[in-house]
Amino acid sequence: MKPTIIISIIALAIGFASGWLVKSASRDLEGFSPAESRYVSSTPPPKQESPADTFPDQEANPAPDSTAQAISENPVPATDSGEQIDRAKWSRLMEVLGLSSEQAKTLSASIEQSLSQIDQGEEPLEDFEKAGTGLQAKIISLLTTRQQAAFKAMQARDRENHLESQAQKSFLNELGGLDLDPDQRNQALDLLRQDAEQEFANISDGTRLLLSSSFLPIGKSTFSEEGIVILRKLRPTENPTNPEALHLNLFAHHKAELQRKMTQFEGILTPGQLARYQASLAEYSSNMDKIRPQQ
Repeated sequence: MKPTIIISIIALAIGFASGWLVKSASRDLEGFSPAESRYVSSTPPPKQESPADTFPDQEANPAPDSTAQAISENPVPATDSGEQIDRAKWSRLMEVLGLSSEQAKTLSASIEQSLSQIDQGEEPLEDFEKAGTGLQAKIISLLTTRQQAAFKAMQARDRENHLESQAQKSFLNELGGLDLDPDQRNQALDLLRQDAEQEFANISDGTRLLLSSSFLPIGKSTFSEEGIVILRKLRPTENPTNPEALHLNLFAHHKAELQRKMTQFEGILTPGQLARYQASLAEYSSNMDKIRPQQ
């Protein structure tokens, strides 16, 4: 079994028991098959029509309203929610970039080719990142100068939106039950935004193109941002294929994170608020100790 698969399965299995620290990784479960102990490709099934068939021929830079209208009037129905989501993603790309039918066809082929490159080697995560970097270069090469600027701005908004969403989610999970005043909320959110920026800083824009949150119509992807962070952190330097070593490394990582969190909001929370927050963390830590594997 590949090391990254073992790490993912362990992280996901414990995520449901150890609370908010790994809760976000549960989305990655769809991309793996623990019963068969193998990586499952995220390449979506072939579609009956290409983007050029789905969307009528357009000018290279059509007005956003005419593009959206052409897409919404498309008579070919989507057969499931995944196709509906991809259809909506195509609509948004047309609004922002004004792709021609030839560009849309090339983009679709580039996405399919990039997805097919995943799981070609011994390290699925490395394959994934390499495929994303290649897709980024292909997209830039097929766009005009104006479209390139619009695409990069779209990537920047996507990254900022994810960081803000992550900070808000962490706030809800960690501090949502405390009686905070507006100034405390703002200060706590600023710290959580810094955490999110540091946590996801090493995920490139190219890699993010193939993640589950991508604005590209890629079908069902395997990795989320949180999943990639977990996979990078949890691989031990010794015995990387040993399940027990991976399991222990997971616990060590989360225990260290709990300890860091204990003092993170000192100076923002009052003594009473801090005591309640720390008691909640201590409860998580105690629950983890109960299921900790024996060395």
